Order: sequence, then structure tokens, then C-alpha cells
Amino acid sequence: MSFSLRSRKISTISLRKLSLVIFGIFCVQLILNFIVVDVESPEVLESVRNSYETDPKALDFLVRLPRNVLIVEPFHGLGNRLRAYACAAALAKKSNRHLVIIWIRDVHVNASMSALFETGNLTVIDFPVSHLLSIVWDDAKVYDYNVWGRKDEVMQDTMPLPIYVRSAYVLQSQTHVEETEISKELNSLMPSEQVQRRVNQMKSLLVEKKT
Repeated sequence: MSFSLRSRKISTISLRKLSLVIFGIFCVQLILNFIVVDVESPEVLESVRNSYETDPKALDFLVRLPRNVLIVEPFHGLGNRLRAYACAAALAKKSNRHLVIIWIRDVHVNASMSALFETGNLTVIDFPVSHLLSIVWDDAKVYDYNVWGRKDEVMQDTMPLPIYVRSAYVLQSQTHVEETEISKELNSLMPSEQVQRRVNQMKSLLVEKKT
């Protein structure tokens, strides 16, 4: 009997704690819903100044871009990245947008894009900028195919607004892009000198083994 009463007491305390946590979260959300941000307020201006101080490279890069920009951040493995890149490259060419590729090394691909491919005719950066988009453009369209429920979201690319998309998948857009156009962009990528040298070495070894 004492064990049963103790269990009930613990359950009651746990439920009370859970209720308090849920109520606290509700109150925070309620307060946030009523916060109005003034773009000219000292707080926002201070945020902009802090952005320059903490991430001046990224912010300086963004402010120099034209509004008709398509920023793509491919992620996951090499195949996923190339798929997202090729789709973005084909779309940028067809919709007359300036293409920027954000290629960030991680556990999936621990190599820069320039280490793998010739990127002399491409605009490639290796640092994130998504956290600063709203500071530079208040009307930028942001798409993240890695967020639950947003994969295959159709990008509103017919409007003359800056676009940022993070994806490991085929991009969906208002402007129709043919598979042949995507393949053309993918095939136009040339291996870097370092990669080509390694490939030639492997070819030589295979020839020697056959002979």
C-alpha cells in the first residue's frame, strides 16, 4: 500500500512539473507573438553592427551581390551535392540569375569544391550566409529542403527577388528546367588538376596490371 501511495505521489509531482514546463513554453510563445521589431531600433542597428564585427566576410560578400541572385547550398554526400548544384546551375542560366554556390566541408564531403572540380568560372564560397540574408534583403526567398515538410517546395523564381536554397535533392521551381539542361550543367564540370592527376595514375596502374 505504501509503495502504491508513493508511486502516486511521484506521478502527481511529475505531472505538476510537466504542466509548469508546458505553461512556461506557452507564455514565452505568447510574449514573442506580441513583440514588434522596429528595423530602425537601436537593438536592430546594434545587431547589424555585431554582424559586421562577428562575420564581416560573409556580410561584405552578400551586400555586393545583385538582387537577381540564386544562392544554392548543396549538402550531404557528393552525389547529393552535385544533383542540387546542377539543378541550380540550369535554373540560374534559364532564369538569367547570378549563381552562387555555398560549398561547406563536413563529414560527408571533406573537400572543397575547388579541390574536386575546376571552379574558375563559378562563384563558390566556403562560409555560411543564410543567417545574414534578412539583414541585406528583407524580401529574400529562403528555401530549405532539409526541413521537414519543405522538401520539393516550389521556388518562386519568377519574381525579381533574391533566392537562397539549401538542398540535397532536385530543385522544384516555377521556371521549368529539362533534365537534359540539368545533365548538361553536370557534365560541364571538369575535374581539378589534382583529381585528374590521380585518375591518370590509376589508369596507368590498371594498364600495367593488364600487361
